[in-house]
Amino acid sequence: MRMTIPKEQMETMENRPWFDFKALKKINPDIVAWIRIPDTSIDYPVVQGNDDSYYLTHTFKKTEHVAGAIFLDSDNNADFSDDKNIIYGHNMKDGSMFRGLRNFLDDEFLKEHRILYLYLPDEGVWIFVIVKCEYTPADGDAFLLGTQEEVPTLLLSTCGTDASNVWSYGVKGRKRKVGR
Repeated sequence: MRMTIPKEQMETMENRPWFDFKALKKINPDIVAWIRIPDTSIDYPVVQGNDDSYYLTHTFKKTEHVAGAIFLDSDNNADFSDDKNIIYGHNMKDGSMFRGLRNFLDDEFLKEHRILYLYLPDEGVWIFVIVKCEYTPADGDAFLLGTQEEVPTLLLSTCGTDASNVWSYGVKGRKRKVGR
């Protein structure tokens, strides 16, 4: 399946946001990227800890907070070189963090909002085409790392809105790196 990105959805080199990763790393050396999905509230630094529990309850600035931070799975490479990378974030009732992923369950929203930008400290940008969002069990195969993927995959994971302990993931698709 060939995917094209509509020109109006592409951030050009002239209009894309720039992040001062040197300054951000002074605040927290655990920063590994910045994630942005246009037309959602998802626009955050991505950190990576030594385990997957610390950033559930600590912000990017390492202060304790119920919203936690957006974070890369501790078993992934910090440069996103794995075939599959998983980024976690809470599903906050106030609309913050990964609450915006629920919009992608609507096929019309998904058709019109297919682009995810992942800015890296080396000033490169990974552009992902969002191909689906679905509920899947937290212990399901979707969350197994180290498996060979057909295309490089980025999973965005957040808890579901009910008490059934399922997780939603939102991004699977092609990526391409764009330099400065």
